Amino acid sequence: MLLPLPARFLPLNTSICAFDKITIGLARNYSSYLWNTNEVKKEITIEEPGLYTLLVKDANECTGKDSILVKLKQCMEGVYVPTAFSPKGDGKNDQFRPLVFGDIQQYHFTVFKRWGKKIFETKDANKGWNGNFKGAGDGSQVYTWTCLVQLRGKAKLLHKGTVTLVR
Repeated sequence: MLLPLPARFLPLNTSICAFDKITIGLARNYSSYLWNTNEVKKEITIEEPGLYTLLVKDANECTGKDSILVKLKQCMEGVYVPTAFSPKGDGKNDQFRPLVFGDIQQYHFTVFKRWGKKIFETKDANKGWNGNFKGAGDGSQVYTWTCLVQLRGKAKLLHKGTVTLVR
């Protein structure tokens, strides 16, 4: 009896962002797996672009081979900072913080009053300034800020600017 060889068992070619990862696996079970990365499991996590090949063996000892090409795609990376915010407690623009896209290795964000008095500081990229200083909110004003950011594989960059608080 002639049995079909396992074929076309990997997903279609795909792309990943730099410093991202994807998991590639099979919907079907086989009795053995051997990836060109020397892993011997049903699925692998891929962090680098390249050609990934998998040899499988089914219950009838039939061997099949398939490959998937993982390409690198351009993804948004960098620091984007709004120029105004309105902390009204409505869930929209209630905090001022830089939006950092990429794999953050170092982060330090500081907000200053007009004459240089530090009023907010954080090393957590998910935290922002709510417009208050010492528990009270100032009126509409312009504030200065600095943000030191280092993304994986990149140099440290100090970003500076102003933000308008709108009340």
